[in-house]
Amino acid sequence: MVCLIVFVAALGALLEQANSERRAETHSKEIVLVSNDVSKHLLDVAQSVIALNTFQNPIVYNKFKESLSVTKTGIANLKTLTANDKDKRKRMKRISALGDKALSFIETYGENAYTGNTGANFTVFKTELKAAYNPFISELHDLAEQEKKLTANAEINERQRTKKLNTFLTIGVSIILLCMFFASMYIKWIIGRLRLMMSNAKLLARKEPLHSPVRGSDEIAELDGVFHEMAEALLAAEQRKQEFISTTCHDLRSPLANIQVSLALAAKGKYGELNDKGVERFAKAEQSIDRLIQLLNELLDAEKMEAGILELEMEEFDLAEAIEISVDSVKTLADNSRVTLEINDTSSCKVNADKARLIRVIVNLLSNAIKFSPAGTAVNVSVQKEGTVYDVRITDQGRGIAPVDREKIFDRFHRVSENTGPSGIGLGLTICKKIIEAHGGSIGVDSTVGSGSTFWFRLNAP
Repeated sequence: MVCLIVFVAALGALLEQANSERRAETHSKEIVLVSNDVSKHLLDVAQSVIALNTFQNPIVYNKFKESLSVTKTGIANLKTLTANDKDKRKRMKRISALGDKALSFIETYGENAYTGNTGANFTVFKTELKAAYNPFISELHDLAEQEKKLTANAEINERQRTKKLNTFLTIGVSIILLCMFFASMYIKWIIGRLRLMMSNAKLLARKEPLHSPVRGSDEIAELDGVFHEMAEALLAAEQRKQEFISTTCHDLRSPLANIQVSLALAAKGKYGELNDKGVERFAKAEQSIDRLIQLLNELLDAEKMEAGILELEMEEFDLAEAIEISVDSVKTLADNSRVTLEINDTSSCKVNADKARLIRVIVNLLSNAIKFSPAGTAVNVSVQKEGTVYDVRITDQGRGIAPVDREKIFDRFHRVSENTGPSGIGLGLTICKKIIEAHGGSIGVDSTVGSGSTFWFRLNAP
């Protein structure tokens, strides 16, 4: 940048010098031109006087007066042109005095010659004219020659200046290209570092290892360092959270299981006979404990899946078998809700997956469909093969899902707004999504408010 500034300043100075020398050259040429005009017109004046001495003709007289006036004007112009130079102004003062003397002498003789009152011998006049004319012309000639030399020097300087300007332009273009190259390299370097930070942000969102820290001591390196510190803090906090949840779930499951067993034994009369109301209360308490244990299991599974430590036991089996087992698991719930379960043809649907976890997904989707279906309606399970992909669909005839809920329905702890039926803590669908994605598949929902919903997932055929 400094080199570029120096180049621009030097180029500006060079151009200003060129303009100044060009103006001086033009000024010198103008002085030479005016000097030549003065010499020419003074010669015309002298010739007119000679002619008037022989012929007192008005035409000759008018030409004499015109040439005389033009000569005086030329001398005045020379004074103006040399006014700004001390040496030239001094010389012009001398030239002007000689010119005034010569012109005054010629003008007087010319007037007398026109009127016939010369009063002197013409030979004497010519002698006196030469005495006045020659010094003036000599000084005028010297002035013109001096300006011609300046003009010649200006032409030499112009060539040198052009050569110097070309050199400067070559250097300048080289500097500009060099600056552009370094600027592009610097920008590329900056963009590369920023892209690295963007990549780190995406890796952090996916909970994947970050790239190595950006090198340097500038703001970008400092920001990247802060980002890495933040990522480490988030990772540590996530690990502490997982440890806390895991420890809490394990610590709670054992006493809850003991309570559940005790309640079951009490309900069966192992600790004494109970009346019907007591048996009912103990049975409900046992169900509550069972739901609490299930909630802890879901919370623990969700944390494992979020941490990316979901272990799959892959095996090849018939998808129809998994669907049949799942339907049997929710049959009691469907009967109690007076909802019919319908299964379309699902034969010859071999998949390679974790059977237990896939059954868990289907059971969860069926349970949700039953819970949100009005009594007297049906829940349909179908499987379609599209190329190498199996498309499993579970359709209910419930009230549907609003668009605002469809976008977040697979998020953790999200529950459908305005839900008037039974609800969980919002982990079931999250777990379903994690399991399907761990198999390399996809899951989603199609729904229209008032017309029911269709939850679907897709798995690749083996």
